[in-house]
Amino acid sequence: MRASWLVLAVGAIVMAGCGQGAALVAPGSTDVDEPAAVVAERWRATGLSEEWARGFVPREELTVLGKDVQFTGLSKLAFVAGRWELHADLPGSAPSHGEIRWLDGTTMTLPLLPASAAYEEMSAPNPHQKCAPGECGLLTVIGARLGEVQIQTSRGPAIVPAWQFSVRDVPGTFSRVAIAPTATPPALGAAEVNGYQPGEGTTVRLEYMSGSCETLHRVRSFEADDLVVVDLDVGAVDGVCSGTALGLVGATQVTLAKPLGDRILLDASSGLPVPYRVIQSPAMSPPDSSPSPPTVESPTPDASPPDHASLPLRTPSPT
Repeated sequence: MRASWLVLAVGAIVMAGCGQGAALVAPGSTDVDEPAAVVAERWRATGLSEEWARGFVPREELTVLGKDVQFTGLSKLAFVAGRWELHADLPGSAPSHGEIRWLDGTTMTLPLLPASAAYEEMSAPNPHQKCAPGECGLLTVIGARLGEVQIQTSRGPAIVPAWQFSVRDVPGTFSRVAIAPTATPPALGAAEVNGYQPGEGTTVRLEYMSGSCETLHRVRSFEADDLVVVDLDVGAVDGVCSGTALGLVGATQVTLAKPLGDRILLDASSGLPVPYRVIQSPAMSPPDSSPSPPTVESPTPDASPPDHASLPLRTPSPT
């Protein structure tokens, strides 16, 4: 993993006596891994295990652009900077609650935000992108209606209620999720493991991203009674890399000491749970098996889902 274990170890306090299963060990070993224990204890301290497993926790931006949105240069800058104005009467009445639908058929009903609150959230200025009025343009909202949008959540893709705004002179729909999200702890770093799927017995399939000349060097897992931390070491082949563009999807697997069951799987780099995903890669890439980069492969039949997650039955197309 790209130095994340070293970063976590420096300055971290390992609370080995806190929470259940605080000590994390590699399968077949009694050696405690302190950086893994830091990741585990930080997650336990959030108290969000149940919410991530059974609640509504978005894993992407709550403002979603439709595929039909067509920006001009100025309107794109206005969107990035958060420069909006309202020239419409927003709907004053709407259902008090809305239904979230996961792709396995699981549903949840939660209170809806009014259109005015959704607009305020969507139109908040970006403090990191400032420009003069004449340089960025302005996005003028001329209408809104209640609809739906698909987003990624801690439990996989879900269809959620969303206020859909129309913008003058910009074709397409700007959607804002109409449900207040559950608090999410900040990530320690960028996620390395994008998804997991239980395999046969004690194996777990992992999906990850890599650069065009990178390969998988090592896979590690550290287990406790309530969770598992996984760490991938993805880097350049022979230490040399002239093209580092990300975008290749790789797959590997890890063998645990016992089945994953309802334990949460944490990514060591981000410190957050890995979302369940039907991994479209039947052939696993063992560490250091080949200097060639990961490849995208054909679909494979679904494995049995864990008890703690609501799982998609298919891999959806982007919204």
